[in-house]
Amino acid sequence: MTMSLPDALVGALKYIKKFKGKIFVIFAGKNAFLSGEIMSEIACDIALLKHVGINVVVVHEIPDNADYFGEDKIFISEFANKDNNIKDIGTLSIAGKISLKFVSCIAKQDIVAISLVGKQESNLLNLLTSGDYIPLISPVFVPDQFMFAAEFASSLNAEKFIIMSEEEGILDADEELIPSINLKRLKQLTDEGIITENLLKPLDACKFAINNGVNKVHLIKADKHKLIGEIFTDEGVGTIITKD
Repeated sequence: MTMSLPDALVGALKYIKKFKGKIFVIFAGKNAFLSGEIMSEIACDIALLKHVGINVVVVHEIPDNADYFGEDKIFISEFANKDNNIKDIGTLSIAGKISLKFVSCIAKQDIVAISLVGKQESNLLNLLTSGDYIPLISPVFVPDQFMFAAEFASSLNAEKFIIMSEEEGILDADEELIPSINLKRLKQLTDEGIITENLLKPLDACKFAINNGVNKVHLIKADKHKLIGEIFTDEGVGTIITKD
């Protein structure tokens, strides 16, 4: 049976009350930039979290593949096979273009996002999130962008660390979505070779976050309204990872 809009709003209200004032750290993976429409919708969902009183920090991935940039493909491709100095300049340029677009999308929802680069002090992020701002962080020149975001979540004692990636979540051996899983079961799936290779780095970051103070971790697809569906409904749309 399809849930009515009033029922959906009532269902969301309990989560809004529960998470008001909490910190969510969101890793927006490269699939968030597949189109301007997807980026706009994800930015809208992120802004909604802020509007209902959830403090949000966003770390956006810096893709190394020009295919993720639509009309900017040619610009990005210019830096793909250059020497290190030029490539570093290119990385900063790519990060700046992503940040500018994200900031613009969030601004359309009457929220101010502050673009930051690299490692930031927790005090600064707490100051921004406790105000009317969303810190938007570019993970430039870091060896593992997922872990970079997880370390932020840990340092901020975040309620949730949410990775938005190309995957719907964690799948079992029958390729069915697993709505909830703990670290012990996650290790079993990894040992059995069921976890796909492209999830290994994100899941390492998830495990770090859970073992270092974050309450729950979510793995969802970087797509329209997946964030809202995961946070404000009982059934969710991705995979929740817990310690026990």
